[in-house]
Amino acid sequence: MEKKQSLCGFLSLLIIHLVIKTSAAGTPTLQQLNRGFRASFDQSAGSFQPLLSDPTGIFSFGFLQINSSNLDLAVIHLPSNQPVWRAIPGRPAQRSGSAFLSFNGSLLFSDQNSGVLWSTPATAGDRVVLLNSSNLQIIKAAGPIDVLWQSFDFPSDTIINNLTKLRSMGRQTFLNSSAVSKKKGWVEFGERLKGQVLIRNIVERKRQKVNCGEVSDEIEEGETGGQDKKKV
Repeated sequence: MEKKQSLCGFLSLLIIHLVIKTSAAGTPTLQQLNRGFRASFDQSAGSFQPLLSDPTGIFSFGFLQINSSNLDLAVIHLPSNQPVWRAIPGRPAQRSGSAFLSFNGSLLFSDQNSGVLWSTPATAGDRVVLLNSSNLQIIKAAGPIDVLWQSFDFPSDTIINNLTKLRSMGRQTFLNSSAVSKKKGWVEFGERLKGQVLIRNIVERKRQKVNCGEVSDEIEEGETGGQDKKKV
Protein backbone atom coordinates (compact mmCIF):
# COMPACT_ATOMS: atom_id res chain seq x y z
CA MET A 1 0.00 0.00 0.00
CA GLU A 2 2.81 2.35 0.95
CA LYS A 3 4.67 1.55 -2.29
CA LYS A 4 1.50 2.23 -4.28
CA GLN A 5 1.09 5.66 -2.63
CA SER A 6 4.75 6.49 -3.36
CA LEU A 7 4.31 5.50 -7.00
CA CYS A 8 1.15 7.61 -7.29
CA GLY A 9 2.97 10.56 -5.75
CA PHE A 10 5.88 10.20 -8.17
CA LEU A 11 3.55 9.97 -11.18
CA SER A 12 1.66 13.07 -10.02
CA LEU A 13 4.90 15.06 -9.77
CA LEU A 14 5.98 13.81 -13.20
CA ILE A 15 2.66 14.84 -14.78
CA ILE A 16 2.87 18.32 -13.21
CA HIS A 17 6.44 18.71 -14.49
CA LEU A 18 5.42 17.69 -18.02
CA VAL A 19 2.44 20.05 -18.04
CA ILE A 20 4.60 22.98 -16.95
CA LYS A 21 7.28 22.12 -19.51
CA THR A 22 4.71 21.80 -22.31
CA SER A 23 3.08 25.09 -21.36
CA ALA A 24 6.43 26.89 -21.36
CA ALA A 25 7.35 25.42 -24.75
CA GLY A 26 3.99 26.40 -26.19
CA THR A 27 4.00 29.96 -24.85
CA PRO A 28 3.45 32.27 -27.84
CA THR A 29 6.22 34.73 -28.65
CA LEU A 30 5.60 38.47 -28.84
CA GLN A 31 4.19 40.03 -32.01
CA GLN A 32 6.00 43.32 -31.48
CA LEU A 33 9.00 44.56 -29.50
CA ASN A 34 8.57 47.92 -27.82
CA ARG A 35 11.19 50.38 -26.57
CA GLY A 36 12.87 49.04 -23.46
CA PHE A 37 12.72 45.42 -24.61
CA ARG A 38 15.63 43.23 -23.57
CA ALA A 39 16.12 39.46 -23.78
CA SER A 40 19.14 37.36 -22.84
CA PHE A 41 20.24 34.23 -24.64
CA ASP A 42 19.10 31.08 -22.84
CA GLN A 43 21.52 28.19 -23.35
CA SER A 44 18.76 25.70 -22.55
CA ALA A 45 16.50 26.97 -25.37
CA GLY A 46 17.85 24.62 -28.03
CA SER A 47 19.18 25.63 -31.44
CA PHE A 48 16.70 28.52 -31.81
CA GLN A 49 15.25 30.81 -29.16
CA PRO A 50 12.21 32.67 -30.56
CA LEU A 51 11.58 36.25 -29.44
CA LEU A 52 9.19 37.69 -32.04
CA SER A 53 6.58 36.04 -34.26
CA ASP A 54 4.83 37.12 -37.44
CA PRO A 55 0.98 37.23 -37.35
CA THR A 56 0.67 33.82 -39.04
CA GLY A 57 3.17 32.00 -36.83
CA ILE A 58 5.14 30.83 -39.87
CA PHE A 59 8.18 33.04 -39.28
CA SER A 60 9.98 33.81 -36.04
CA PHE A 61 12.87 36.11 -35.06
CA GLY A 62 15.31 35.27 -32.31
CA PHE A 63 18.66 33.81 -31.28
CA LEU A 64 20.08 31.13 -33.59
CA GLN A 65 22.95 28.86 -32.61
CA ILE A 66 25.28 28.61 -35.60
CA ASN A 67 27.55 25.92 -34.21
CA SER A 68 28.71 24.71 -30.83
CA SER A 69 30.27 28.06 -29.96
CA ASN A 70 28.68 30.89 -32.02
CA LEU A 71 25.36 32.72 -31.94
CA ASP A 72 23.48 34.98 -34.36
CA LEU A 73 20.15 36.76 -34.76
CA ALA A 74 17.91 35.21 -37.40
CA VAL A 75 14.44 35.06 -38.92
CA ILE A 76 13.43 31.40 -39.20
CA HIS A 77 10.87 29.79 -41.51
CA LEU A 78 9.40 27.48 -38.86
CA PRO A 79 7.83 24.76 -41.07
CA SER A 80 11.23 24.05 -42.66
CA ASN A 81 13.37 25.22 -39.72
CA GLN A 82 15.46 27.22 -42.23
CA PRO A 83 16.97 30.67 -41.53
CA VAL A 84 15.74 33.18 -44.13
CA TRP A 85 17.65 36.16 -42.74
CA ARG A 86 20.63 36.55 -40.42
CA ALA A 87 22.26 39.60 -38.87
CA ILE A 88 25.80 38.17 -39.33
CA PRO A 89 27.72 40.50 -36.98
CA GLY A 90 31.29 41.46 -37.81
CA ARG A 91 32.46 39.71 -34.66
CA PRO A 92 30.72 36.42 -33.90
CA ALA A 93 28.77 36.25 -30.67
CA GLN A 94 29.92 33.53 -28.33
CA ARG A 95 27.42 30.96 -27.12
CA SER A 96 28.34 31.73 -23.53
CA GLY A 97 25.06 32.91 -22.08
CA SER A 98 26.18 36.55 -21.89
CA ALA A 99 24.66 37.63 -25.23
CA PHE A 100 21.48 39.69 -25.26
CA LEU A 101 19.19 41.63 -27.59
CA SER A 102 17.79 45.04 -26.68
CA PHE A 103 15.62 47.64 -28.38
CA ASN A 104 15.57 51.32 -27.50
CA GLY A 105 14.88 52.83 -30.91
CA SER A 106 17.60 50.66 -32.45
CA LEU A 107 18.07 46.90 -32.29
CA LEU A 108 21.30 46.05 -30.46
CA PHE A 109 22.89 42.62 -30.37
CA SER A 110 25.41 42.74 -27.55
CA ASP A 111 27.64 40.64 -25.36
CA GLN A 112 28.39 41.60 -21.78
CA ASN A 113 32.09 40.97 -22.37
CA SER A 114 32.54 42.33 -25.92
CA GLY A 115 29.95 45.11 -26.07
CA VAL A 116 27.77 45.80 -29.12
CA LEU A 117 28.32 43.23 -31.89
CA TRP A 118 25.62 44.37 -34.33
CA SER A 119 23.07 47.17 -34.48
CA THR A 120 20.60 48.76 -36.87
CA PRO A 121 21.27 52.31 -38.11
CA ALA A 122 17.75 53.39 -37.18
CA THR A 123 17.76 54.99 -33.71
CA ALA A 124 14.30 56.54 -33.38
CA GLY A 125 12.04 53.51 -33.80
CA ASP A 126 9.00 52.89 -31.63
CA ARG A 127 8.60 49.16 -32.18
CA VAL A 128 9.89 46.12 -34.05
CA VAL A 129 7.50 43.92 -36.03
CA LEU A 130 7.87 40.81 -38.19
CA LEU A 131 5.62 40.70 -41.25
CA ASN A 132 4.17 37.52 -42.75
CA SER A 133 6.58 38.03 -45.68
CA SER A 134 9.49 37.43 -43.22
CA ASN A 135 10.43 41.13 -43.37
CA LEU A 136 11.69 42.38 -39.99
CA GLN A 137 10.91 46.09 -39.59
CA ILE A 138 11.62 48.95 -37.19
CA ILE A 139 8.78 51.43 -37.44
CA LYS A 140 7.95 54.91 -36.22
CA ALA A 141 4.39 54.75 -35.01
CA ALA A 142 3.68 58.44 -34.34
CA GLY A 143 1.46 59.85 -37.09
CA PRO A 144 1.64 57.90 -40.37
CA ILE A 145 3.59 54.68 -39.81
CA ASP A 146 7.12 55.12 -41.13
CA VAL A 147 9.47 52.19 -41.78
CA LEU A 148 12.90 53.26 -40.53
CA TRP A 149 14.73 49.99 -41.16
CA GLN A 150 13.86 46.60 -42.64
CA SER A 151 15.71 43.33 -43.09
CA PHE A 152 14.66 43.17 -46.76
CA ASP A 153 17.19 45.95 -47.38
CA PHE A 154 19.98 43.92 -45.77
CA PRO A 155 19.34 40.35 -46.96
CA SER A 156 21.41 37.22 -46.48
CA ASP A 157 19.85 33.84 -47.39
CA THR A 158 16.22 34.70 -47.95
CA ILE A 159 12.94 33.06 -48.87
CA ILE A 160 10.85 35.49 -50.87
CA ASN A 161 7.08 35.37 -50.75
CA ASN A 162 4.65 37.44 -52.84
CA LEU A 163 7.01 40.28 -53.72
CA THR A 164 5.67 42.70 -56.31
CA LYS A 165 8.98 44.30 -57.27
CA LEU A 166 12.62 43.37 -57.53
CA ARG A 167 15.10 44.55 -54.95
CA SER A 168 18.80 44.16 -55.68
CA MET A 169 20.87 45.06 -52.64
CA GLY A 170 24.48 44.10 -52.07
CA ARG A 171 24.93 40.38 -52.63
CA GLN A 172 21.32 39.23 -52.75
CA THR A 173 18.41 39.46 -55.17
CA PHE A 174 14.75 39.67 -54.27
CA LEU A 175 12.57 37.94 -56.80
CA ASN A 176 8.85 37.94 -57.60
CA SER A 177 8.85 34.69 -59.54
CA SER A 178 9.02 31.12 -58.25
CA ALA A 179 10.26 29.64 -61.55
CA VAL A 180 13.57 31.09 -62.74
CA SER A 181 16.38 29.06 -64.28
CA LYS A 182 19.63 28.61 -62.41
CA LYS A 183 22.53 30.59 -63.83
CA LYS A 184 25.71 28.85 -62.70
CA GLY A 185 28.24 31.03 -60.95
CA TRP A 186 25.58 33.46 -59.84
CA VAL A 187 22.71 31.95 -57.92
CA GLU A 188 22.09 28.60 -56.31
CA PHE A 189 18.37 27.91 -55.97
CA GLY A 190 17.44 25.68 -53.08
CA GLU A 191 14.25 23.78 -52.44
CA ARG A 192 10.86 25.36 -53.07
CA LEU A 193 8.65 25.78 -50.04
CA LYS A 194 5.00 26.10 -51.08
CA GLY A 195 5.71 28.38 -54.03
CA GLN A 196 8.56 30.23 -52.35
CA VAL A 197 12.11 30.16 -53.66
CA LEU A 198 15.20 29.87 -51.51
CA ILE A 199 17.92 32.03 -53.05
CA ARG A 200 21.54 31.70 -51.99
CA ASN A 201 25.07 32.87 -52.68
CA ILE A 202 25.25 35.81 -55.04
CA VAL A 203 28.88 36.10 -56.18
CA GLU A 204 30.70 38.95 -54.46
CA ARG A 205 30.80 42.31 -56.30
CA LYS A 206 28.22 41.11 -58.83
CA ARG A 207 24.45 41.50 -58.74
CA GLN A 208 21.78 39.81 -60.80
CA LYS A 209 18.57 41.45 -61.96
CA VAL A 210 15.65 39.31 -63.09
CA ASN A 211 12.85 41.07 -64.92
CA CYS A 212 10.38 40.02 -67.64
CA GLY A 213 12.21 36.77 -68.40
CA GLU A 214 15.65 38.36 -68.69
CA VAL A 215 18.76 38.17 -66.54
CA SER A 216 21.00 41.23 -66.73
CA ASP A 217 24.48 41.49 -65.24
CA GLU A 218 24.70 44.75 -63.35
CA ILE A 219 27.90 46.77 -63.67
CA GLU A 220 30.62 45.89 -61.19
CA GLU A 221 31.78 48.56 -58.78
CA GLY A 222 34.13 50.98 -60.53
CA GLU A 223 33.11 49.90 -64.04
CA THR A 224 31.33 51.97 -66.68
CA GLY A 225 29.43 51.05 -69.80
CA GLY A 226 26.24 49.27 -70.80
CA GLN A 227 24.65 46.18 -69.34
CA ASP A 228 25.14 42.72 -70.79
CA LYS A 229 21.70 41.07 -70.97
CA LYS A 230 21.17 37.35 -71.32
CA LYS A 231 18.01 35.33 -71.76
CA VAL A 232 17.13 32.86 -69.01
